[in-house]
Amino acid sequence: MPDTTVKYFDSTIAGAPELTSDACALIALLDACLVTGFGSVTLDSLAVSGEVATGTLSTGHGFEMIGGLVGPVIEIAGATAAGLNGQWRLASADTNTFTFACPGVADGAASGTITAKRAPLGWSKAFSGTNLAAYRSSELSATGMLLRIDDTNTYAGWNTYGENVRATAVESMTGIDTWDGQFGDSMWRKHASAGGTANEWHLIGDESLFYRQVKTDSGDASCSIVCFGDIFPQMSNDAYHCIYTHYDPGAPQNVCGTYFAHANGSTSGRWMARSYDQVTQAIQVAMRGHRITSYLGQGGYDYPNPEGSALLGQYPLTIDENNTVRGTMPGLVQILQTPSVANGYIAAPPSGGSPMIVLKCGLFNSLTYGAAAFLLEGPWR
Repeated sequence: MPDTTVKYFDSTIAGAPELTSDACALIALLDACLVTGFGSVTLDSLAVSGEVATGTLSTGHGFEMIGGLVGPVIEIAGATAAGLNGQWRLASADTNTFTFACPGVADGAASGTITAKRAPLGWSKAFSGTNLAAYRSSELSATGMLLRIDDTNTYAGWNTYGENVRATAVESMTGIDTWDGQFGDSMWRKHASAGGTANEWHLIGDESLFYRQVKTDSGDASCSIVCFGDIFPQMSNDAYHCIYTHYDPGAPQNVCGTYFAHANGSTSGRWMARSYDQVTQAIQVAMRGHRITSYLGQGGYDYPNPEGSALLGQYPLTIDENNTVRGTMPGLVQILQTPSVANGYIAAPPSGGSPMIVLKCGLFNSLTYGAAAFLLEGPWR
């Protein structure tokens, strides 16, 4: 069965929420991608033949293939036979039909009012309030740490040029305003300015970690990536392997300020809940790559590679805590070259495996912009 844990979303998808400067716009986006899903449609038919299901909607279903290479994960509900209900990665899709493999489901047409939507990552919204929300992984093996989003647009000094939200990472909560074990409290980019059109955005993740990018104007300098969730730990008994990254709070007026691109040992903007020792709280960590010059997307090799004009991205990024390996970043791989590709470029590695999407991560006060590659298929762990 194709893996369904890794899911990708962006602002061009049918039914996707818009990321504007309005209060609660980021919460609406996270609700849709992490918790509820979006883009629900009622199918005309869903039929199985040879353990392959075909869904049809004459007005168009909106479930396009990602870059023509990877099917999105959808969620079916309301079908009889019941074995068709659940999450599936599409094998093919055109405007009016889609297919997915459904091993063990008998041939025949399903009955009922059958709906399909973009499946969410499967996180939970643990607490909420007016323009407030707290999210955590629902995966039983996850650390259970929470991300609190304050999307009120009221932070003096943080909205000099644009609209940003306050993102707080904590070990535990008993209410939307009560928590313990804070290990991150800073700014996430939402919009370039008050008002204006909706921004381009991308979100990719699995059941325990997600990455979110926003592009606040037409240039790559305006791209910003942040993430929250559990890394792939080096130690089996590491109960605090949750990471939080943030935007540069010292330059909220500058649309290109992000720490995510640094892969040269810098610990700016990267926090984990506790240290290796499982006691020391709020530890800063670094992200390191292979033969990297300074930033993600500057791998040191020429682009394109002569064999197949390939984009090479095969090495995981290591989390470094005081020169010790804490773990690796799930789904994130280093681009070994310095590619001149557009934001959102999708490529398959020459050796096979998962196609990748390249997302830019602009650097504050720099003429060179970082780029990170994310595996579009899982599992990541």
